[in-house]
Amino acid sequence: MSIKQSSIHLASEGSFDTVSTDSLSEMRSLVAEYAEDPNGAVLDGWEPREGTIITEVRAISARINQNFDAWPSEELREAHHTFVGKPVFVNHNNHDPDRARGRVVASRYVEAGEDDRYVQVLQEVEASRFPLLAKELMEGGLDSVSMGAEAREVECSYCGNISTSPFDACQHIPMKGSTLQRRTANGTPEDILIYEICRKISFFELSYVFDPADETAVASNVLVAGRQAFNDIEAPTKVDTLHPDEDEKSSDDWQEYVDDPNVIDTIDVLDEPDL
Repeated sequence: MSIKQSSIHLASEGSFDTVSTDSLSEMRSLVAEYAEDPNGAVLDGWEPREGTIITEVRAISARINQNFDAWPSEELREAHHTFVGKPVFVNHNNHDPDRARGRVVASRYVEAGEDDRYVQVLQEVEASRFPLLAKELMEGGLDSVSMGAEAREVECSYCGNISTSPFDACQHIPMKGSTLQRRTANGTPEDILIYEICRKISFFELSYVFDPADETAVASNVLVAGRQAFNDIEAPTKVDTLHPDEDEKSSDDWQEYVDDPNVIDTIDVLDEPDL
């Protein structure tokens, strides 16, 4: 199993002091779109709540990201629903469930064209409990998110070796991002980019981060208290580091607490020096 991250970009502006009835209705309608989509999934029993922000984001694209991890479209189609119910953190500080700042309430797989296939999700953030975080999100100070996923099987783009743990990986994987030459069946030399093709995917979290890995993903819709904001911003060029092995958790561990919003603590994330 391999732990991966990818990213989206987010920005909005507005106020979350009071959530209007219209805004709650807009949230309900947006989630209903996902429920009615044949390629959509929604958290059971979800209802809009005052004091929350909902962000609609492009969480991951079918492409090779800057970490040189490839995400096939057929794998995203099969796995997108595993986002639903998973927690939202900051900077992948996911070792403690109580540090969750919200949850994913809906997901869908989208095919916008032959070369544009991706997963879109709705994130519900506890704005009233974490007002500084909410302010940073709405003002664009903290403007990217990164997904965490378990890839239970990865394939080397160069030799085709399939591994399920670091112990059966081939010798090419440590050279991810570089190119090696090989010959085709007719003897013609060709340069091959080395990357991992991720399969049997399960998503276990989304985090707000400063350094994304998937520069193609952008936010399309942000519902905050009483208003809608639309904005697209170019993602930074820095690359996320891989999720540390010591923080690895099974995706099944998260469901028990994210269904109960009362377990989310009241310490604002921006009171912490590392966000």
